[in-house]
Amino acid sequence: MTRLNEFLNAAEFDALEQVDEGRNRPIPKNFSDRLLELGYIQQITDDFAITSAGQMRLALGL
Repeated sequence: MTRLNEFLNAAEFDALEQVDEGRNRPIPKNFSDRLLELGYIQQITDDFAITSAGQMRLALGL
């Protein structure tokens, strides 16, 4: 379920940017769980990929 009006704190937004930019830093599980729940990222094997909803969220900002 995608909820573009859901507030992300600065750390969650940074985690979303990390996925978008393909940075190889680990994302805390509570952040990845929330971003998965909101539909902003998807899990692909052992990694994450940004979704189109995640890209829209980045465009909207925090």
